[in-house]
Amino acid sequence: MKVLLFLAKGFETMEASVFTDIFGWASTSYGHDVEVVTGGVKETVVSEFGVPVKVDVLLKDVNTDKYDALAVPGCFEEFGFYSVKRPQLILRSFLYLKSKAHSSSVPVSSAQRADNSLAYSNGSSP
Repeated sequence: MKVLLFLAKGFETMEASVFTDIFGWASTSYGHDVEVVTGGVKETVVSEFGVPVKVDVLLKDVNTDKYDALAVPGCFEEFGFYSVKRPQLILRSFLYLKSKAHSSSVPVSSAQRADNSLAYSNGSSP
């Protein structure tokens, strides 16, 4: 299983670590084949309290056929989450491309304010 961990500007480092921890333990301790790949709009994404993280792949280069799930940590509007090319539109595009590639549904996991992006993925504004 290959998971895209979407990191938007202002993402919460603690919540991103939960995804990497869970999938890491699933792989290491329980023998599940899980790979987590970080993705973002820019090569380096800055978290809510200024921690820079270099992502593995830019979203514009993501081939959705290669991913089985999408994980989105929570984020802060105050730290610029909604300032970066409307993350909900990026998420909507990912889900649309994924649904076109496969007839099955796409597992999506989100935390805290990331739910806003998923809720607004129908094109409305927060």
